[in-house]
Parts: sequence; C-alpha cells; structure tokens
Amino acid sequence: MPATTRRRNVSAAGAPSDSPIAGRWLARSPDPVGRTESIELRFTPSDAGYTGVLQIRDSEIPLVKIVLQGNRLTFDATRELRNRKVLYHYDGTLAGDSIDFTVQNEDGSSFFRFAAHRAQ
Repeated sequence: MPATTRRRNVSAAGAPSDSPIAGRWLARSPDPVGRTESIELRFTPSDAGYTGVLQIRDSEIPLVKIVLQGNRLTFDATRELRNRKVLYHYDGTLAGDSIDFTVQNEDGSSFFRFAAHRAQ
C-alpha cells in the first residue's frame, strides 16, 4: 500500500491529537427501556485510531469499531438489558461541538436519537 494511502487511512480513522472527537461529550439520551439517562462519551486517540467508553450511571461500557470518516462517526457498544447483552450501533454526524446520533440495536427493534455536546 503506498505511504500516501496509508497516511490518509490513518488520518481518516483518526489518531491525531487535535482530533475533532477527542475528549468528553455529554448528553441526555433514551435508555434501552425508554427512560432518559445522562451519559458521557469519552474518545481518546490511539495508534490504532480511537478508544472510547460510554459512561452511564456507575458503569463504563467500552466502545468498539470506532470509525471517524469526515464528519461521520460510528461505533458499537454492548449494553446489559434485562439480563442479556444487546449490541447497539451508533451512527453520528459531527458538527462543531455537537454530534447528532441515531442508535439502533442489532435486531432493529429499538431505534432512538440524541445529541451529544462537547464538555467544556
């Protein structure tokens, strides 16, 4: 693979310290059972792209498959729901200090939206 292509892919996957998503993002979001909960998303640049967590109440849920391409951010998170693990796919659009998300579970039976804002 040519170095210029590799460089573009690393940049698109995002590991720069001046990354547009690095840091803390706060939101109020529907939870899997229909209530509203406060959440915090944290993204950290790494050599492989990004690491991240979704903080809810007293637990941190690791984010996987984090991809930033242009202003589009996607990742997956597995949450516990009624004693079973459910995979949720997050699809976000970055606009300055906010990200508008749509979220859907793996079987398509749950769908919701929320906006996260960069923590100051």
